[in-house]
Amino acid sequence: MNRLYPTPISSAIFILLIASLLSACANKQPIHSSIPSTHQKETSSIQLLAPPQNSQEISDLLQLTDEKGGLDIVLDALQRLSNESPTPLKEEAAFRRIELLLKNHYPNALAEAKLLLQKEPNHALAAYAHFWIALWWQSQDIEINTELSSATEQANMILDELTQTLRHPRLTRELAQQALALGRTESPNASHEYAINWYLAAAHIDTAHKDEWLRAAASNLSLQQLLSLQQAGMISPQQDAMLYSHFSRLQLMSGNIENLQTLSNILSDNAPYLPLTQKIKRWASGDTQDIYIGILLPLTGPYANFGKEALNGIRLAMSEQKQGNLHLYIEDTGDGVDATIAAYQKLNKQSVDWIIGPLLSKHTEALLPYLKRNIPIISLSKQNNLAKASPALFIHNVAKNTQAVFMAQKSINQGLQRMAVISGTKQSEVNEAETFANEFIRLGGEITSNIALHDNTLDQRNILNDLRENSDDEALLEELLSDLALFSPELNLEVHMPVGIDGLYIATSGKKVSELAGQLAYVDIRNIPILGSSRWMDGHLLDDRGRNLSSARFIQHNTNYQDTSNFLEKYREIWGQGQPKNLFVIAYDSTRIATLLGSRLGLHGYSAIQAMHDTEGFPNKSGHVYFNEFGVGNKTFKIFKIKRGKLVPSS
Repeated sequence: MNRLYPTPISSAIFILLIASLLSACANKQPIHSSIPSTHQKETSSIQLLAPPQNSQEISDLLQLTDEKGGLDIVLDALQRLSNESPTPLKEEAAFRRIELLLKNHYPNALAEAKLLLQKEPNHALAAYAHFWIALWWQSQDIEINTELSSATEQANMILDELTQTLRHPRLTRELAQQALALGRTESPNASHEYAINWYLAAAHIDTAHKDEWLRAAASNLSLQQLLSLQQAGMISPQQDAMLYSHFSRLQLMSGNIENLQTLSNILSDNAPYLPLTQKIKRWASGDTQDIYIGILLPLTGPYANFGKEALNGIRLAMSEQKQGNLHLYIEDTGDGVDATIAAYQKLNKQSVDWIIGPLLSKHTEALLPYLKRNIPIISLSKQNNLAKASPALFIHNVAKNTQAVFMAQKSINQGLQRMAVISGTKQSEVNEAETFANEFIRLGGEITSNIALHDNTLDQRNILNDLRENSDDEALLEELLSDLALFSPELNLEVHMPVGIDGLYIATSGKKVSELAGQLAYVDIRNIPILGSSRWMDGHLLDDRGRNLSSARFIQHNTNYQDTSNFLEKYREIWGQGQPKNLFVIAYDSTRIATLLGSRLGLHGYSAIQAMHDTEGFPNKSGHVYFNEFGVGNKTFKIFKIKRGKLVPSS
């Protein structure tokens, strides 16, 4: 049914009515905090504390802060209590006063907060105080005179406080969730030193995502930093084998054998019997085997430019290996299925160990009846479902459907359970929306609506309004209507239900998303995550400077490639300024995977195919990839949001 949206007066009456019904069974209130609540899964198997309770006197005081002139009255009262009251009321009042000073940007708030933490470092609210300071830093416009950018300096200050929050002995469960969420947003902007400390602290607390945090830490580490952390007692090969393994795997894929040899020698002296030591020792041996890689790409015909782009990526990856035992056999698939089959059979006669390609989905599909089960083939096709047809076939791409799978998995991990999906009219947009929905349902989520926008129509409010109503909890609605009729029979009020979905996935262009943003707000779909792929990156997403897209989270697939292999510098030496295209990077990464397993680890045939499913996955320029049981490459992408009219990294 269509529901009129209530007037502010009727809403207020209804809210007060429901509040009065609930107040009779209200429990003791937890601490008053500026930290917003979230809908997240349990973040840790570490025993975390429950939130501390406010004393009744301070709870009553804090209720006055929203009244006119009430803030100054409350601050004066808290100052008096912090000076004159006995312990523990004295300390509690001091921390509550600091919270309000920071939240309302009073002069000297930061200095007073630091002094209080020096005086009471182990108080139950000290961990909260570090988080309040982090929020204070987040709200500042920083001007500095150092080599660091203001965004980096700001992120450093935020992460420093959040790290202290997570390491505090009296950390609570709710505070851990909030600190982790904020840290995810800020860590991509921070300096390596601050980011590493944060990632290690997060891995200790958030054991459900420990591997993800440690991979991020490893990608920021240099060998000297790793050894410095070990010498300082912050990490050890016995307790942090996963971190050492991720770091070593990165060095191996980048060809930094000298770093591996140094680390291997140190571990052999300090921890000679660890399995980690033996693994890194094998990697550091420098021994390589001959590897013969076949290439299937369209080098003539209408797709020749794409084929040559991929081939350039392959050649750059091969040039980094610095060995003479890597051999390429390049075959042109052109635009014909028959030519692709003939090219594949020719490679078989050359006894290649690996094959990279084909590029086109129709070519990959044509090869399915001919694929040998003992020759791993990494196709660059965008059709992930093809991988199921052969255990030897692996699909590696950054296609929109692959991004949709990642966003569905990310949504479930963040605790989202009910989602709605919107797509544009193009078939690729419909496919992306269906891919997200299918993966979300497979993981246990619920899709309340899956709708397509009206073609060539600017005003989509009718279907958005239908989407909103479809999300209503009908049982709760009937219960509220019954209560309303019982307690206020003389009032004729329209009930305005809260948004009944946890998030919204939109598979369409950035221009259309920008147009939809205001319409979503008009039908009161707001304050929920709005998710999307790099399809949004068409140059129009910020047409309204993101005024109605503050909750939007999306993939922006252009990486800064900052790592020890100097990938971007090598690319520009040959091809000039600019960023390498996605296909170039995917082909480059696929080649590095093949040379890692085939040449450095000496794996061939069925052993190589089994190793492709390694749960540790492969760190790549295009995003960490793990090939699932079907051979589909599940990628990890960078997520962005809109802040102050600009695109910035997000969780």
